[in-house]
Amino acid sequence: MNKPLPWFRFYHEALDDPKVQRLPPHLFKTWVNILCVACANGGEIPGMDDLAFLLRLSAHEAQQHVDELIFSGLIDIRQDKRLEPHNWANRQFVSDSSAARVRKHRQAKRECNVTPTVTVTPPDPYPESERDISTSETEAAREKVEGILKGLGTGKGGVPSSRALRRVAGKLGIADASPLVPIYLEWPKSCQAVDADALFVASAPKIYREASPEVRTACKPTDAAEPIARPNVKASPELAAALRGRR
Repeated sequence: MNKPLPWFRFYHEALDDPKVQRLPPHLFKTWVNILCVACANGGEIPGMDDLAFLLRLSAHEAQQHVDELIFSGLIDIRQDKRLEPHNWANRQFVSDSSAARVRKHRQAKRECNVTPTVTVTPPDPYPESERDISTSETEAAREKVEGILKGLGTGKGGVPSSRALRRVAGKLGIADASPLVPIYLEWPKSCQAVDADALFVASAPKIYREASPEVRTACKPTDAAEPIARPNVKASPELAAALRGRR
C-alpha cells in the first residue's frame, strides 16, 4: 500500500464527465467521500463494514452505493479483488519531492550558476484504453450476447459463472438471474472485466432495477410466487356451531 497523502488530485474534467454528472446527488456525495477514504488508505477502498462507518451509512446502503458506482465505471475491481477508485494510479501519480528539486537546483547553481528547468510530466489521466469506446469495441460486446446460450454458466468468455448467478439470485430474491446476463454483456466494461463474476454480482442490482418488465418477469421474483391454494374443505355442523359460539 502506498503511503497515504493528506490530499488528492481532483480534475476539472469531472465537470464534463457523463459518468459523474449523471450520478444522483446521494451517489455523487458518496463518490467524493470514497475518494477521500481511498486517499487516506493509499488508494484502496477498505472493507464494507469500515467503509460504511466512514460514510455514515448502514452496511446495506454502503454496499448498494458501491455496487452502483462499480456499474457506473467509477470504482474498479482489482486483480486482488480489492476496490479502488477508477484509474486511481494514473490520476494520483506520485510526483518528485520538492526537497530533491531544491537540492538539485542548488547543486547546479554552485557548479555553473545556471538555473535548471525542472519539469514533471504526469502520466496521461485519460489513457487510450479509458477514452471513448470505439464502435468496433461496442460491436464486439454485442457479438458476445449472441453466444450467451453457449457460454452461460461456464464462467468463460466474460460470462458469469453458475456460482455468480446463484449469488445474484439470492441477493435479489429471484429464482433465475440468467435473463440479466445479456444486458450485462452489452455493457462494454464487461468485456474488459478482470473478474467477470465480481463485476456481475456488483452490477446486477442496478441492471435488475432498470430492466424491462419482461426481463424482471423472466427472472421469476420469489416474492411474486403464486400462493398455495387452500383446500376447499367445509367444517362439520358441530365445528361450525362451536365457531359461531366463540364470536
